Amino acid sequence: MLAHKHLVTERENYSYYESNGEEYVSTVILLPPGGADGQLLDAFIDYFPKNIRVISPDLPGRGKAPCISDNSMKNIAKWVNEFVVSMGLKDSILVGISFGGSIANEMLAQSQGLYKRVYLIASGEYFTPVKRVIITILFYPPTVSKVCEKVWIYILHHYIPIFNFVPYDLSFDYSGLFRQWLAIVNYKMDTRRRDGTRVGLIFLSRDTVVNPSSIEKLQAVYPNHTTHFLDMTHSLELSESAGRQLSELMKELS
Repeated sequence: MLAHKHLVTERENYSYYESNGEEYVSTVILLPPGGADGQLLDAFIDYFPKNIRVISPDLPGRGKAPCISDNSMKNIAKWVNEFVVSMGLKDSILVGISFGGSIANEMLAQSQGLYKRVYLIASGEYFTPVKRVIITILFYPPTVSKVCEKVWIYILHHYIPIFNFVPYDLSFDYSGLFRQWLAIVNYKMDTRRRDGTRVGLIFLSRDTVVNPSSIEKLQAVYPNHTTHFLDMTHSLELSESAGRQLSELMKELS
């Protein structure tokens, strides 16, 4: 069972979901993929140890979290770091999935020492150069045309499984999300920095979204890393086998 909560500060009204464990040894901050909100935690909660408190915030513009003027990944990373600090969380564990992993990577670049351990799942730089160009051409029209926006939301929601968690509400302004997805597709990591945080790099053996070059790049950025591979695709639909693998990895958290 999840509890939906709010944290109101002088600057922000944060919306987040939390597991209902009463006794726990660590707190995990789970950042969901793409356009998903914190409620996606419900699909992953069974893979976490029972003595772990898991908190998953609605990222800006998702779920019940308001949009912010600067919807860049660097600014969202700053926004989540401020949420963690406002919650009074110290030595928490950061887990980011896909886009959430990109945010986690930017969070570490801004605030080393805030997290005792980090897991980046199915994350890094996305697509090959050719695919990036094609996706950019396709996703640009919805940022300037409402008709294109509505058509694309219908297609994504009904025909592309990885986007089936995007709320289907034609009255909503999705143009900000399309602009952000363009930023995700063209995301470049700063491979010049080095971070000694303990990082678990979890890649997918059948991933056609994350550029394979991300493996070596992330390993270079985080020399204190372990690397694992799950036998699954980027749709993040866990098979029984992949679920067992993920459960075994998450036992490290306790």
